[in-house]
Amino acid sequence: MQEPRPGPLARLRPRAMVPAVFATVLACYWPALSGAMLWDDPAHVTRPDLQGLRGLWRIWTDLHATQQFYPVLHSAFWLEHRLWGDAVLGYHLANVLLHATACCLLAGLLKRLWAPGGAVPAGTEWLAALLFAVHPVCAESVAWISEQKNTLSLVFYLLAAGAYLDFSGGRRPRSYLAASGLFLLALGTKSVTATLPAALLVVLCLAAWRGIATALDKFFFSNPDYTLRRVTFELDGVMTREDALAETGIREGENIFRVDLANAEKVLRAVPQVGDVCIERHLPDHISITVTARKPVAWVAPLEKDSEPFDPEKSLLVDEIGFLMKPRIIQPEFYLLPVIYGVRSDNIRDGEPLHNEDLHRALALLDEVARHPDCLLNIHNMNISKGYCVEVLSDRKSRITFSTEDYPEQLGRLRQLLEHCRDTGRELDSVNLMVRRNTPVTFVMAVPTTDKITSERTAQSAPGRRN
Repeated sequence: MQEPRPGPLARLRPRAMVPAVFATVLACYWPALSGAMLWDDPAHVTRPDLQGLRGLWRIWTDLHATQQFYPVLHSAFWLEHRLWGDAVLGYHLANVLLHATACCLLAGLLKRLWAPGGAVPAGTEWLAALLFAVHPVCAESVAWISEQKNTLSLVFYLLAAGAYLDFSGGRRPRSYLAASGLFLLALGTKSVTATLPAALLVVLCLAAWRGIATALDKFFFSNPDYTLRRVTFELDGVMTREDALAETGIREGENIFRVDLANAEKVLRAVPQVGDVCIERHLPDHISITVTARKPVAWVAPLEKDSEPFDPEKSLLVDEIGFLMKPRIIQPEFYLLPVIYGVRSDNIRDGEPLHNEDLHRALALLDEVARHPDCLLNIHNMNISKGYCVEVLSDRKSRITFSTEDYPEQLGRLRQLLEHCRDTGRELDSVNLMVRRNTPVTFVMAVPTTDKITSERTAQSAPGRRN
């Protein structure tokens, strides 16, 4: 539970602050002490016909005896008149003292309301009381004699609230009776104090909510049974476990409910090679993270001499929709993917889809070949730099030129040529499938040696390499 933080007045004790509040109020309203009666003040100060005991009886029994039927207020005026008569200093001084008393009661009430949670710094209640003491909104109530109904009713209002809080904490009948009596006195001073039950209901609801929040904190967030002890990963070859823990900020030993799974998912989805992420809490102490990688279909490399096609600094993987990604760990199977040359290098950016029409034509050709394995074509690399065609080098070093339209028809003609080579023991050297009739094609005799390209790729694919 959070400890209360020291406030600006935390070192001052109530016995020092109460005189300070009274002195502050007296200093602020000192000019009002010499003020005369204003507007309807004479109508509120006890009239001659009400100044005796019979007049006090009429104040409580005759609805029309006073300007407003506030028997407690006019009883206070009756008593004050008995003490100092028509001397206005007494009435002004009474208002000032009532206002200072209300400020101190407010501080005590706020301290009781704020203390259990500890979220409000200690001593802040006195700062609030001082602010209320000098706030201009109170000037009319304090300086105007007839507005004693405000200062007096507020004292009863705050006393009633404090007594009811005593009752709600201990269920003592005496506290309930005191709260009821003080509430009736407040009503007899000013009718607007009828809002007290609604205000207490709000306070109790907030206290109940705070109690529920505290209970939830103890049960979930401070419960040692919900300490994270195991984090499991299925990363699909995208990154290492150490990298995933470092980037997501997940640490074993912290409370499982305090782990920000939304942020962890956001961080992982920001990795270009990640296609999907699933993070789950398994109570009481386990979090599982499953990452599904984007499935690359080729490399995109610049058309440069002596360039390494699998160099992640210059080449990127691309999936079937044209999304580019720089692999953190180069898996062995990545070396077997075809390489697409001819894309402008300034358009190749990690983590972004490449909107290039020539590239998408090449990807469409790869998709068509993958869906028709009977075409007997295994693509080693592709050159799309010319724009009007796709130049393909097969794994058997056959040079094949495709038109950018009607791939199924061209693959059908290519299959016939490759089947002819298989049956006759020859190899396809080159063919231009852009020409439908009298297609230019050359054959060579098959060399009974192991395919060099395949052997080279197999040799490269032995170890996985981390970028």
